[in-house]
Amino acid sequence: MQYENGLLEFLQNNGITQSNVALGSRISQVTINRICNKKLSPSKTLIGKISKYLVKEIDCTAEDIKKILPEHISTKKEK
Repeated sequence: MQYENGLLEFLQNNGITQSNVALGSRISQVTINRICNKKLSPSKTLIGKISKYLVKEIDCTAEDIKKILPEHISTKKEK
């Protein structure tokens, strides 16, 4: 099951690496990669950390964040 988000496209369009996001948000690179590849639905905590990084480092607005990351949180685990 894929969890829709626009993180990978946003990073590619803005020349930002997944490593930069991982280091800046203090989230593992594996987790960032899984979110970018739509294999993991980020928790509220992860969305908060990524959003904080994007606002601080990239000057994203709240509207940008809503387009990049999902507004819903999946409560079901992948099987």
